[in-house]
Amino acid sequence: MKSQHTPIPLDAAGVPELLKQKDAWVNWRAVERDGRVTKVPCMPTGASASTTNPATWSSFEAVKGADGFSGVGIMLIDDLVGIDLDKCLNQSGELEPWAQKVVDMFPRSYIERSPSGRGLHILCLGAPERNGKGGPENRLELYSKASPRYFTVTGSVYQFGGLLECQEGLDTLVDEFLAGPDRDKRRRSVATTESRQAKSDDQAIIAKACRLNARFSKLWSGEDLFGDDSSNDMSLCNHLCFWLGRDRARVDAAFRRSGLMRPKWDEMRGQQTYGELTIDKALQSVLDSYRPGGATEPALRVKEEGRRVRQNKPLVIPVDFSKPITAPETLIQKYLPRDGIGMVWGDPSSYKSFLAIDWSLRVATGTPWNNCKISKGVVWYLAGEGIAGLRRRVDAWLKHNKKQSTDVADRFFLPGAPIVFNESDGDRSEEVELLAELVLDGKGPDLVIVDTVARSMSGDENTVKDVGGFIRAVDYLVELVRSTGRQLCVVLIHHARKSSDDYRGSSAFRGAMDFEYRLSREKGSSQVELSCSKMKDLEIPKSVHLERSVVDLGCQVDNHGDLLDITSLVLDVTDQAPSIASVGGEEHSAYLLVQDAVRDAFAAGEPIRSRDEVEKALSGKVKRVHVRSALDSRMKSAWIHKIEIERTLYELVDKKRGCYYVALAYEEQSEFLATGKLPDWVFIPPVSMAQPWGEVPEGALREAAAAMRQKREKTAANEVAKLQLIAEAAAKLKANGNQGGAGPAGP
Repeated sequence: MKSQHTPIPLDAAGVPELLKQKDAWVNWRAVERDGRVTKVPCMPTGASASTTNPATWSSFEAVKGADGFSGVGIMLIDDLVGIDLDKCLNQSGELEPWAQKVVDMFPRSYIERSPSGRGLHILCLGAPERNGKGGPENRLELYSKASPRYFTVTGSVYQFGGLLECQEGLDTLVDEFLAGPDRDKRRRSVATTESRQAKSDDQAIIAKACRLNARFSKLWSGEDLFGDDSSNDMSLCNHLCFWLGRDRARVDAAFRRSGLMRPKWDEMRGQQTYGELTIDKALQSVLDSYRPGGATEPALRVKEEGRRVRQNKPLVIPVDFSKPITAPETLIQKYLPRDGIGMVWGDPSSYKSFLAIDWSLRVATGTPWNNCKISKGVVWYLAGEGIAGLRRRVDAWLKHNKKQSTDVADRFFLPGAPIVFNESDGDRSEEVELLAELVLDGKGPDLVIVDTVARSMSGDENTVKDVGGFIRAVDYLVELVRSTGRQLCVVLIHHARKSSDDYRGSSAFRGAMDFEYRLSREKGSSQVELSCSKMKDLEIPKSVHLERSVVDLGCQVDNHGDLLDITSLVLDVTDQAPSIASVGGEEHSAYLLVQDAVRDAFAAGEPIRSRDEVEKALSGKVKRVHVRSALDSRMKSAWIHKIEIERTLYELVDKKRGCYYVALAYEEQSEFLATGKLPDWVFIPPVSMAQPWGEVPEGALREAAAAMRQKREKTAANEVAKLQLIAEAAAKLKANGNQGGAGPAGP
C-alpha cells in the first residue's frame, strides 16, 4: 500500500467528463509541517492557488499536464460535494462496515480511491445541510461550497458512476453521521399515516400497475423473479417508488401488503431497519414518479420543517456568468445534435430507413459522414417492422464502409420485438418502463432511432391526445438519460402526407421537434435530397444529395432449395446534384433501372428489342455510357437475356424484329445458373410481336415455338457438356502432373 508521501498517480481516464469540464482545478504538493503532511494547492506555474480566488484556478487539461506536483484537485464550487472516507480500506482492500454503509447511500455515483490508497472519495451534486467531520474517529468528512476548500482527485476508480444529484443520500448521510446527539431518532418503521381514502387510491394505482407491467404484477404477488430475496425486494421498491410518488410512507405501507413481505423487513441494520435501507436505495435510483394521465412530475421532498423543495434541481437559478458560452454538442457535426428530439420524413421509397441505418452505424463506429466528425456512442435502432431484414442492410453498410461486425459490437442494438411507446389511455407502455430499467442500470443509449412513428405509437396520429402520450413517453426516456449525467438524441422516422409538403399527424409533433429533415426523391431517380427545415440550437445545414449504391452480399439457398443472389442498398453523399429528370448515378445504380425497364416493357406487351430501345427508355435518366455498361453487366450475370427469334419463326414475322429482351426473377436466374435452362415463357413472344402474323395458323406457331425451345435446350445442354469436358480435361491434366511430370502416359 502506498503511503501519503508517495500518492497514487493521477488516472485521467477515470475522472468523470462532467468534472473535467469545470474550470476549477489546481495542482497540489505534499508538504510536511509539524510532523503532518499538508496538501498545498498550486497553479500549474508553481505559484500558490487560493480556494477563494477563481483567478488562480485552471482547466483540467492544464493541471493534468503540469509536472513536479503530487497530484490534482478541484474546488468545491456550485453544487459540487466531496465526501472523504479516511483509512476505511483494510490491507485486503475490504471496506469497514461503516464505510460500506456510506457507499451504499450513493449506488450510482463516482467513487475513487484517495491519494493514500487507503481511503475513498465520493463526488456528487447537492446541498448538504451540514459540513464537517463525523463517523468513527471523525474519519468521515463532508464538504461543499459552504466550506471553501478544494478536494483531491485521483481518477483511481473504486465504483464506476457519474457526477449525479444525490440530495437524498446527502440528507441521510448527515442524519446518520454528522448530526448532534440531540437529534431526533429516525423512526424504526415508516408506518403508514395515510387516510382511508388515500389507501384506497393507492390500491387503485397498484391495480393499474399490475395491469400495465407484468414484472410488477409478479413481484407484487410474491413471485421470485431474480432467485434472490433482496433483489426481488429492491426491484419491487423501485416500482413502488415510481407509482406512489416517491413517498416513503406509502411505499412502506404498500410493500407490507405485498406477497414479498416477511419479518426481515423490520429487522435492524445498524440504526435503520432493512426496509428503511431498501426504500432509501430505491429513492436514490428512481428519479421520476407517476401521475394520472401518463405524465410525470418532479420528484418532491418535504423536509422536517415543512419546506417543499425539488429533488433534482432548484426551481429557479441565477445565470452563471462565470462560465464561458459553449458550442452546442453534436453526434454528427453540423447535422445531428447530441441532445433533443427530431424528425426525418419523406414519401415512400425515399430511403428514410437507409439514411437512419447509415447515421446509426456511423455513430456506433465513429465513421465520418459528409466530411463531418462523429461523436461515437451507443445506438438503439427501435424498428417497428422488418426487424429481420435489417440484418441485410447492416451487413451491406459494414461491407461498403470496410467495417467489421466487431466494430459495432455492444454499440448497436435492435429490439427483440416491436416497441410501442404509449398506451391508449395516455400512459407510458410497459416496454418503455423496461427501457427505463436499462437506462438506470447504466446501459442507456446516446442515439435512439424510432422507425417508424406509425408503428411505434398507440391511437390516432392526427389527435393531440394520442400524439401527446407518445411524445411524453419519448420525453421521459430523454429526461431519464439526462438524470444520469448523459445526453440523448431521438430521431423519429415518419411518412409524408399525400400530395403535401408536410408530414402526417397532429401539429403537436411539430411543436415538440428540435430539428426536422425531409428526404425527397424524383420519380425513377436513384438519388435523394436531404434538406433541413428546422434546427433549434444549430445553424440550419446545407442540403445534401445522397446516391444509392447496390452492395452484393453473395448467394444463399432459400427454404425451397433455390440459390438466391442477395443484395442491399446503402446511401453515399454525392457532390453531383441531379438535373430535373436526371439520376446522375453510377453504373451500379443504372443497372437496376435497366433491369426494371426491360421487365416493365415486357409486362406491358411492348418488349424492348434492341440496345437503342433500352437507351431510349432511359433517356434523360441515365447517361448513355452507363446504360450500355449496365445492360452488358446484367446480361453477363444472366439477369437479362437477349432472345433471338429462330429462323423457323423469323420468316413468319417482320424481319426487323429479330430479338427481344427478358429480365428474370431471383428464382429463375438462380435456376439458369444452376441448370443452364431458361424458363419456358421467355421463348413465347408477347402478343404485340405476334400481330404481324395474323394469318399464320396456330399450329404453325406452336410447331415453331416447340422447335425453338428444343434448339435452345439443346444449345444449353451442349454448353453444359462442353464445360464438363473442359473440367474433365483439366482434372486429367492435373492428375498426370501429380505423377511426377513424367510425360504422357503410354497406351
